Amino acid sequence: MKYSNNFRDITGQTFGNWSVINLAGFTTHRCARWNCVCKCGNTAILRKCDLNKEPPSKCKVCGYKPMIGLRFCRLLVLSFAESRAYTSDLKHKLRWWNCLCDCGQMVVVSGNALNGGNTKSCGCWRVDEIAARNTTHGMCGTKELQMLDSAKYYAKKKGLPFNLELSDIVIPEFCPVLGIKLNINNVGKPKDDSPSLDKFIPTLGYVKGNVQVISFRANWIKQNATLAEVHKLYQWMEKTSCHTS
Repeated sequence: MKYSNNFRDITGQTFGNWSVINLAGFTTHRCARWNCVCKCGNTAILRKCDLNKEPPSKCKVCGYKPMIGLRFCRLLVLSFAESRAYTSDLKHKLRWWNCLCDCGQMVVVSGNALNGGNTKSCGCWRVDEIAARNTTHGMCGTKELQMLDSAKYYAKKKGLPFNLELSDIVIPEFCPVLGIKLNINNVGKPKDDSPSLDKFIPTLGYVKGNVQVISFRANWIKQNATLAEVHKLYQWMEKTSCHTS
């Protein structure tokens, strides 16, 4: 077949999801029409102007959005699976895709779930998320975690700032104020040697750099007293001790 001088053969070229197989013919206006195949396996006869659209003309099977090779969180789209009707009249269909999860499992997911971010994995994402939340890096059930949860509770109850992490709760062997040995095994009502989270400046809340673990005894003595009040209390106790000696 002889073609005009401005005719360009595009056989074998790829446009989006479409690959050109061969020339199908011409329209009445001498516009070339091409036999094309979509990555999903569907075939169609398209004009060059359709292929040049961005994205190229819509495939009735898989849609025009290129999905194969795209990654959605832990899922990599490998191929088109099928179209499934989601209404009783069978007119509306969802396109489903074969995906490989990072954990090695294969899963079939709808394009809507992938694009909407509703499906991120084969299910392992949710399992890992729950496990991480429950284990808390091996600190589940420890005194440090109990103190952190308690601080978070009181911060919310009293409307105080809170940005502490588990690494901010460090229990020393001895109380840095009174020097008594701290006992992390105390249960129930706090005792004098129980670890207690103290705020240097109470109004700042439970924030990084404003907390330190001291004994419950020291924390109870301090409570919310100011430095001036503590100094006056010291002077008064020193004075009264002279009278009793």
